[in-house]
Amino acid sequence: MTPTYECFRKLARGLDVDVAELIDTTASKLREGEHAVSRRGDFEYHLVSNTLYEVLFSQMAEKRMVPSFATLKPQGEHRVEAAAAGSGEQFVLVLKGTVRVELEHAEPIILQSGESLYLDSRRAHRFVSATERSARILCVWSGQESAAPIMAPRS
Repeated sequence: MTPTYECFRKLARGLDVDVAELIDTTASKLREGEHAVSRRGDFEYHLVSNTLYEVLFSQMAEKRMVPSFATLKPQGEHRVEAAAAGSGEQFVLVLKGTVRVELEHAEPIILQSGESLYLDSRRAHRFVSATERSARILCVWSGQESAAPIMAPRS
């Protein structure tokens, strides 16, 4: 059994450290006035149910935003996880395909390529490909705890 990101987030909160420090011991902090560059292919893979996340800047600790790309596989290919809530806010931009956004206590929202959504991550939600083809999205999570996707740590 692999622990979820939520388990790591709770442990990090209890230890008063950034989640990146639990997963990657080479994590570094961006100092005031500095910047970081992510080159093509410069990401860490995390597979969760029907979604393959490519987390950018995973080596950086204490981020206030967590940017990533995600490929949503068609629902028929994998078991789809239940909607989950986090903390902070989330921005999603559909780069390719059609995405169904399922929000707690609301009708699903269909987003096409080029369309986006900004939401309060405390509301349970999930993103799934709305067609028989994979969809690709850009996700940016923000908040005090850098509420990133629920994922397994890299091996």
